[in-house]
Formats: sequence, C-alpha cells, structure tokens
Amino acid sequence: MKAMPAPKKATLSNEAVQKILRKAPNQEGFYFSRGIGDYTGQVATSLAEFAEMLRTVDSKSIEFHMERKDFERWIRNVFGDEELAQSISRTMGSQGENSRNELVMVTTKRLDELRKLPKTQ
Repeated sequence: MKAMPAPKKATLSNEAVQKILRKAPNQEGFYFSRGIGDYTGQVATSLAEFAEMLRTVDSKSIEFHMERKDFERWIRNVFGDEELAQSISRTMGSQGENSRNELVMVTTKRLDELRKLPKTQ
C-alpha cells in the first residue's frame, strides 16, 4: 500500500503570519476556567503566552476547554490560524497530562514554523 503524500501546507501571507503571531487585546484573550464561573485567573493574549500557560494551568481547565472546543474556536476566531485549530482538534483523544503535553507540543511547533517563514511582500 502506498503512503499518502502529506497535505500541502497553505501558503500564508506576511499579514496572516503577523496576525497569528500578534498579541491580541485583553478583551480577545483566552480566559482559562475550570468550569462555568470558575476562572483560574490566567489569561493568554498571544499564542506564545497560551503555550506557556498550558504548561502550568490546572488540568481541570484543559479538560473543560477541550470538551467545549474553546481552544480551537479562540485560535480560529482571534488569530485566524485554521491549521493550528485543526491540530488541536486532533489531540481530542488524549487525556490528562498527555493532553497537556500534546497541546503544548502542537502549539510550540506551529509557532516555530511561523517564526521561520521567510518574509514576503
């Protein structure tokens, strides 16, 4: 059986990359909660902050937001990064610390990819 070729990555404009890597205003930040009305006090306003906070936020918060697909929605709506949103969606089968580790890994990998892209007009 032949291996399927990897899907082609969408070419992003410099503007799209800058939007994904930017720091969003506080009102567009991601507010971590353990449940409805149980805010952790942590807010991420960039994907870099998001990746850092994922390392230490209460695991109940990760479970809560994963079940509701909040991470994917935030990344898609605030930063316009469909690729990262889909990568996060694929981590849905993970539980506990595995979920945390996968989320950190896919987010930091995506950030590294975007930071290495050549600047275009």
